[in-house]
Amino acid sequence: MCAVKALGVRHAQAALLFLAMMLSFAMRVNMSLAIVTMASPDAFGWSVQTQSVVLSSFSWGYVVLQIPGGVMATRFGGARLVLTSVGVNSLVTLLLPLAGFYGGWEAVCACRVLQGLAQGFLYPATHSLISKWAPLTEKSRIGTFIYAGGQFGTAIQLLISGFVAHAWGWPAIFYLNGGLGVIWTTVYALLGADSPQSSKRIRSEERSYIQESLGQVGDLKNGMLSALPYLAMYLMSFPMGFFSDFIIRKKWLSITASRKFSNSIGHWGPAVMLLGLAHVPPGNVALAVVLLTSAMALNAGHYTGDMVT
Repeated sequence: MCAVKALGVRHAQAALLFLAMMLSFAMRVNMSLAIVTMASPDAFGWSVQTQSVVLSSFSWGYVVLQIPGGVMATRFGGARLVLTSVGVNSLVTLLLPLAGFYGGWEAVCACRVLQGLAQGFLYPATHSLISKWAPLTEKSRIGTFIYAGGQFGTAIQLLISGFVAHAWGWPAIFYLNGGLGVIWTTVYALLGADSPQSSKRIRSEERSYIQESLGQVGDLKNGMLSALPYLAMYLMSFPMGFFSDFIIRKKWLSITASRKFSNSIGHWGPAVMLLGLAHVPPGNVALAVVLLTSAMALNAGHYTGDMVT
């Protein structure tokens, strides 16, 4: 019992996934700071239109693998996908300054599309890993800790990018992110595992505790359930877009009020659903899936809120 209560391999896996989220989001947003210097006349001299294309190119790749990501996590294993996601992002981030110097904005866009593709299955793969590593009584804490890495990485990246660029130039932003990502990839390749069953470092007491705590949801069903919230978010984005334009066209709300309304749906809606999810009785998989899927579907509101502001 002491082995179960103490810090174990499941917590090491959670820490590694937290760092994966942190680094992934840092590499996702680093362009928004670096482009200020990259687009200047002293660097590439990009127009506002070119900057917009470069900034949006990540999303072109990101949306492609959202839906199949859950199935891919089941087939190839969540650990492999997370490793691939961070590894590819790290290598591309290291190459991005060279792409800018020798290939222009087109090559930079290609790099960002590739990064978006690689990050497209980060969340589905992480969902799959949490479903296998986190006991039911710890899932809320472990899941929250892991996903908070994204916000932490964004905040840290936005905080330090200006200092890094000022001290060593804008390429250093990408070299720092890419270098840290390579280190993480090396560590995770040695320590990461798809599940307690496949881990060579977990103690038998901890493995039994996790297995007994989790329900009887099979691997295939896990993949389908992991993909469902993202499919719901994808489908919900279309009516949200039409509805937002409709209320602006009808002048029911101003553009600013409409964006705030969409943001409220996209943030408060999921918050309410996740509060409900925290109180789902153990073993009630159906209710948990409904609430989580609803949370992701409502999160589509931010597409017509801050994403288009």
